[in-house]
Amino acid sequence: MHLRRLLPGSLSGAYLIEYGNPSGYLPLREHLAVLLDEIGITAVPSQIVLTHGASQALDLVIRHLLAPGDAALVDDPGYYNLFGNLRLSNVQMLGVPRNPDGPDIDSLERLAAEHRPKVYFTQSVMQNPTGTDMSPHVSFKVLQIAERYGFYVVEDDIFGDLQVKTTPRLAALDQLRRVIYVRSFSKTLSGSLRVGLVACSHQLANDFAEIKMLTSITSSQVTERLIYLMLVDGHYRKYLGRLQQRLDDARQCGQSVRANRPRIVCRTPGRNVPMGAVPTCRGLHGLGRARLGRRLYARPGQYIPSPFGALAVDAF
Repeated sequence: MHLRRLLPGSLSGAYLIEYGNPSGYLPLREHLAVLLDEIGITAVPSQIVLTHGASQALDLVIRHLLAPGDAALVDDPGYYNLFGNLRLSNVQMLGVPRNPDGPDIDSLERLAAEHRPKVYFTQSVMQNPTGTDMSPHVSFKVLQIAERYGFYVVEDDIFGDLQVKTTPRLAALDQLRRVIYVRSFSKTLSGSLRVGLVACSHQLANDFAEIKMLTSITSSQVTERLIYLMLVDGHYRKYLGRLQQRLDDARQCGQSVRANRPRIVCRTPGRNVPMGAVPTCRGLHGLGRARLGRRLYARPGQYIPSPFGALAVDAF
């Protein structure tokens, strides 16, 4: 009764006391298939599984495709939460250095040949934390190496909607044959709603839905219906346009700051810096506890496992 009074009519009904579809709310999956088609990814609703955010989507991939001791490739530097999840599953992580145009191809091929990984987790758009985009040339190379050595590529596209200019996705080039596409609305609509998706082959989608049913029964129809209403009412695209403009203004401001203050030792290789990203900083160990401002210190950190450490900022 309380839920029916609090929720609008479009979000109330018998489904409030029933379990939903393990794959997620069908109208939302149908709409997402249309959105994916707009960026070149062809998928039908049965190839899309809705999740509790991108984190659950990545967890489903890890549970299904990786066993303890298996090797997995990750971007270096990369996403700390993914690293923690892989460690929790006792997976051997192998870092692929990230260049301004994507992963270092020579390192990727060498690691693939030596360790025969099962999966490569990467971001082709606005990679966290470097902010770099993967060039089409590098994307094709990544897919060729994945085909040659027989591993899956998991494309985490949580920042894709924030990009002003569309970069070709790995999933669009591969059409979900070897690429598993992950996305969420945490960075654009709300982190609290926890709605994400994984798009993949029909067989993998069935497998992921079964694992999801075993681990969480189903996802929340309330939040999935709410996301659906927010996407189809016409305001989402206008909101995205305003958000993209704000981010572009911030990027230009950052470029101006770097141009006028050359003594700053930290720089971001890419042109875009996602919200919450940590810029890469070379030589921090040589820098030591160097003072950056009146109330700030910089020191080597452990936030991102990379050859040159991470930036940690302490207030005092």
